[in-house]
Amino acid sequence: MKEGGGSPIIEYPWDMSIAMFNDHGPLRFNQYGNTTWCYGNCGDTITDIRDGQKYATTCIGEQIWMAENLNYAGAGLCFNNDPAYCETKGRLYSIFELINRQVSSDSNNVQGLCPSGWHVPSKEEFLELINYCGGENNAVIKLRSKDWPFGPKPTDEYGFNLLPSESAFYDPSSETIKFISNSSFPSTYLWTSTGTIRSTGNDSYQLFETRSTITMGLIGTQQSQGAENYYHCRCVKD
Repeated sequence: MKEGGGSPIIEYPWDMSIAMFNDHGPLRFNQYGNTTWCYGNCGDTITDIRDGQKYATTCIGEQIWMAENLNYAGAGLCFNNDPAYCETKGRLYSIFELINRQVSSDSNNVQGLCPSGWHVPSKEEFLELINYCGGENNAVIKLRSKDWPFGPKPTDEYGFNLLPSESAFYDPSSETIKFISNSSFPSTYLWTSTGTIRSTGNDSYQLFETRSTITMGLIGTQQSQGAENYYHCRCVKD
């Protein structure tokens, strides 16, 4: 690489560069100065220029994931309205505010509330993640935080740091938000951008799910059924 046509900044023999990058996934380039550019080791933090929020990242196979849940304060809510919860586990979002009734396709990512250069993962992207980990029984060990309280002891092999989390829903009968604690049965639900938009009735979207069993995977479409559900989001890089 040269700067201004001058001498190379760094020069490696081809065989040395192959050896250096072989164990760190594909070598990616982006324009210097771009707010979403990524150059360095997996695990580097990114900064959301909208609110200054910083996120750890991790490379898993061909994907680059946030290593923590989205905590963009422009929407959503903190469990029990406690800001300390958001700092640890991120904010809870309804699917309507997260992706504004959009759905992903083979050729279209849905950015939603994710930072520029990142998007809400589709069902297929979660399946790719699970498959790379060797299937559900292995993924539950490799992706959960080492602090997960029940079930097989996790290794958090890739630094994905999947924590047990809570959820909430809007109850139209009382016109209030109701919070749901999963402390007695630890679980995590993450929105996907895969869903169905209906002309009448409730839209439905699929969730990535892990509970205190040996498996993790995708449950069927989660319909709002008159209540607006709030779950977490984990963004993936474009």
